Amino acid sequence: MTLSCAEVTDSYVKSLSGNFRCVPLGRRLRIVTPYLYPDNDLIEVFVEEPGRGRIRVTDLGETLRHLHSQGFEVSGTPKRKRMAETIATGVGVDVIRGELAKEGTVDEIGDLLFDVIVAARGVADLIYTSRTYEPPTFVQEVGRFLQERQVEYEPEVKLTGESGKIYTVDFRLMPANKYLHTLSPRQVAALQPVVNRVFRIWVDCNGRLGRDAKVSLLNDIDYEWKQPEVALLGRVSIVGYWSRREELLPTLMG
Repeated sequence: MTLSCAEVTDSYVKSLSGNFRCVPLGRRLRIVTPYLYPDNDLIEVFVEEPGRGRIRVTDLGETLRHLHSQGFEVSGTPKRKRMAETIATGVGVDVIRGELAKEGTVDEIGDLLFDVIVAARGVADLIYTSRTYEPPTFVQEVGRFLQERQVEYEPEVKLTGESGKIYTVDFRLMPANKYLHTLSPRQVAALQPVVNRVFRIWVDCNGRLGRDAKVSLLNDIDYEWKQPEVALLGRVSIVGYWSRREELLPTLMG
């Protein structure tokens, strides 16, 4: 082995540091990390100064909200709640009113960030303990359909909303330069949270994208979507149905 341990770790730390972003947000600093939640959204943490030389790092409840959007309630059972608290306290992070947070001195800021990020990822991974959770396959089906119809696309594209939040959208269609996001929840209970999440993405990106540049593709074969939910998405995007995907093809290509 020609590489030394120091060279490997130094290279990793340098490449990692370049993928962090820090954005001032009022009295907080918003840290966008390169780490991902199970749904491929970037993990974000926030730095606050309570005073007296203390630093507080928190996820502002985003981790539990991500689980909720998947139809997984951590507070739904004592066992889930206990598992989340065990994961968090393992790195000294507190679960306070739905937030993951840890406080320390300015000199400890690096450790505070690391611990809250580790806790956020660990708690988010509880989704894999759900019996109703299955690895996503609908996105793969859509990707195969686009390939078969020779629609050029880029998968898992990052979009920055007006709020500064970074979202992962399933496909960018080229050369039409449209964005397509799929809606296929793990279970019926997650239908509304999934609609709310995608609606939030499209609204936040409205300043950059018009309605016709955004496509919400519903899996209507496995799920029945309520018209109020469809109408909500139709206000900010083109709504397509998987069962009628051939009819949607001209829109995706043009």
